[in-house]
Amino acid sequence: MSDMFKAIAGGTIFGGLVDCYVLADKTRVISKRGVSRALSGGSDAPEIKDLPRALGKLPSKYGQIATPRAIEFSRPTGGVAHGISAEQFYDILVAYSEAADLGEITHPGQLRIAANCN
Repeated sequence: MSDMFKAIAGGTIFGGLVDCYVLADKTRVISKRGVSRALSGGSDAPEIKDLPRALGKLPSKYGQIATPRAIEFSRPTGGVAHGISAEQFYDILVAYSEAADLGEITHPGQLRIAANCN
């Protein structure tokens, strides 16, 4: 793995719920596990196993976020992790929140995700 995909710093957001990292090229990354925890509502909630599938259920105008670019990187403490850019994570939060506010999603599971995004 190239040095570009090596995390040089790590931390958490949302009260320790979401792992985040800064890569050597300054890209900010949210771990896939952290994304799942944030959307599902916490470490005790059932995790979202298939993020692209969940995102694909959003209205078509949010299609640009349905398949976030996965980033594989090495953590500062060792081991390989997978994540998405912080910008993509933000776009997901906004899309769910906006879709719920506009009444574009009505399924209870999607509304629960939207509430967690808020």
